[in-house]
Amino acid sequence: MKKLFCNLLVVFLLMSSLFISVGATRVAPYWNISGDWMLDFAGGTANREFVQLEQDEFGDVTGEFWWINNEGDWEYGGVLEGYVSGHSLYLDYDRSPIVYTGVFEGTINQFGMTGTFVASSGFSTTWSTSGSPISLRKDAPAVAVELLKEVEIPHRYGERKSGGNFIADVAHEMGPGSDFRGVSKFDKCAYRFEIAMFLNEKLKALGMDQEVIVPEMQYVLYITSVNNNTGFTHHFTIIYNVNDKEGYGTGYTGTIDEYISDVTLEENVLSFTAMYDREDNYTWYPSFILNEDGTLSFVDRAGDNVTAATGTWELNYLCN
Repeated sequence: MKKLFCNLLVVFLLMSSLFISVGATRVAPYWNISGDWMLDFAGGTANREFVQLEQDEFGDVTGEFWWINNEGDWEYGGVLEGYVSGHSLYLDYDRSPIVYTGVFEGTINQFGMTGTFVASSGFSTTWSTSGSPISLRKDAPAVAVELLKEVEIPHRYGERKSGGNFIADVAHEMGPGSDFRGVSKFDKCAYRFEIAMFLNEKLKALGMDQEVIVPEMQYVLYITSVNNNTGFTHHFTIIYNVNDKEGYGTGYTGTIDEYISDVTLEENVLSFTAMYDREDNYTWYPSFILNEDGTLSFVDRAGDNVTAATGTWELNYLCN
């Protein structure tokens, strides 16, 4: 009986840890909210405050919560503990020794924070702040500085009076919210890709035989039918290096691996050779137009027995 109880206890602990591990997934924080924040709480104005919030490099946050009592004086309410994940805020509130807890959840942007509060008593309401959190994502000019420094290209170009400055050129291309060519700075690798491509276009236009390093492109292709047969499916992951104009990748169909070679990317057409890992080394030559709606249009390059294929594609950017 004692052994059975011990076994059940172990199972319970394992299940508990599993339950915790599959909770909300945290990502790197996009904002630092350290400091004091006046809140408009439950329809009131400047009637609550987050005090001395401290956020560490991992996004974990601690601080205090203060409120205005019936006499109109500020009064300590309790402790706050939680984290920032991406654009989201989560803070547990504990009013010990009074048995009263709650949860602040919110969204952060360049204008402040907004969210909800739910208390252990069942009370719930909304809240908001004003002010500017510190962005933890670099603006385009700072990214451009890194890209140029990486390959030792000076910021300035041309003669003193008739020349220009790459950093100023990048800043001029920025849009609302520090977007660059429509890409948000919070999409870190895509943002870096657009800035790198812009710099390389500028370098080429100036006749300079140098390039900054562009983040690699990762194409994921899901082939859902071949020769109008939905029984033939393929999955390809292709990495393409813009600087070297070369690519590599992996693929499989069912349980058969496919070796990828001869990757080319011209405008919006991705082509490669795929060879089966089996005795006959069956080889085909996929080529697809990457449509803006995420679908693939097959390009028949001949040389194999495939005359049609359909599927979808996704694009990711890879950077540190």
